[in-house]
Amino acid sequence: MNTEAAASPPSRVADLRAAFGWSLLLTLVSWLNVQAGIYLGRRFVDRGPGYPGYADIDADLFRFDAFHYKSIVDFGYIYNGDPLSGPNIVFAPMFPLLVRLLSAVSGLNSLAAGFLLNKVLLFCALAFLYLCLGDWIGRRRAVFTLAALVTAAGSYAFHAYYSESTFLFFLSLSLLGYSRGWWAVTAVAAAALGASRLTGMPIAAVFAVLLCLRARSAEGAARWRYVAYALVCFAGAGAYLTVIGVKFGNPFTLLDTIQRVSWGRFHPDVDWVRLVSGGYLFQYWRDALSRGARTALQIPTCNLLWTTLGLFAFVYLILAWRRHVLTYVFVPYFLFIYATNTTSLFLIAAHRYFTLMIPIFVMFTALHGWLSRRVSPVLPWGLSAVLLLTNCAYGILHTAGFNQGAWLGF
Repeated sequence: MNTEAAASPPSRVADLRAAFGWSLLLTLVSWLNVQAGIYLGRRFVDRGPGYPGYADIDADLFRFDAFHYKSIVDFGYIYNGDPLSGPNIVFAPMFPLLVRLLSAVSGLNSLAAGFLLNKVLLFCALAFLYLCLGDWIGRRRAVFTLAALVTAAGSYAFHAYYSESTFLFFLSLSLLGYSRGWWAVTAVAAAALGASRLTGMPIAAVFAVLLCLRARSAEGAARWRYVAYALVCFAGAGAYLTVIGVKFGNPFTLLDTIQRVSWGRFHPDVDWVRLVSGGYLFQYWRDALSRGARTALQIPTCNLLWTTLGLFAFVYLILAWRRHVLTYVFVPYFLFIYATNTTSLFLIAAHRYFTLMIPIFVMFTALHGWLSRRVSPVLPWGLSAVLLLTNCAYGILHTAGFNQGAWLGF
């Protein structure tokens, strides 16, 4: 692992100034990338069935899952017993709760509050991640990784009425808290993370286990303090699942049933042999390559690429970062994503892969360093530029389809 930041650590004030400066720039870059996609989508993409129709909302980034988040903000959880009725209980509550709180404090309507909230949370998340990654891989490589994160296919979700910025904020705060030894901050952030998205639950469990391991090596009151922190990590997910259980039924069967019925093409039955052996991925790559050059513009191919690169990053973390919080967090996260997404030809929507961008591009920064030492210092910079430009292009193209409610067929 390269830690260029460790060689000459800057002062805390300078470090914070750099973190928030780069965060502001990257947030702007991400927004411009999304605006380019909106511009392209309005002119060249036909409107699909996901185009706004909820309460006369016509915001460019109000699509698909946004309807459900908005309904939670306005009415709370709703389910009439029919999985085909469009229930919103499969969506975690943290983003709607924060929107409702901001709306009440600021006087903004719930739509404007949601869009503003995501900008603020994205900005803070990038600053926190810069501080963590700057310590772990160096500041320049951290900027490269975060630039890829905020411009990747699906990056529109950071600016849409979606929960991705909320998830990224609490994930980054958990990582920062853990790396700095702020155990109470880590526990509270992990609890909020578990209530941000279903995919946050295994990460919250990881932080709980890490805190329990610290409890084993502590003595006296410190041991019980770590145990209490570990229990806090489960509070967010526990509260969410308890509410669902009390009001609607067993969440462990109910949520899965609703996803399979309401979003059946994304959650088909699992052939575990094909899943474990990689048979699904081989079939998807065969199908993608058989479509010729046009496959490069199709969403399933983009998702397939991220899944495959995520698999490489999974192996890379295990080999190169064996005893590091990145490995502890992202290896279980990838396994969860792989197990729940890979049975679908669409591999779920690209915006759900944004968290994997961190280990994927950390892996690429390591390749950059290896090429600099072994081949030429010029070659890796050229490859990095091509990689970022290609990544941005996919981000723009994907936003163009999403903006018109037509990303599935774009």
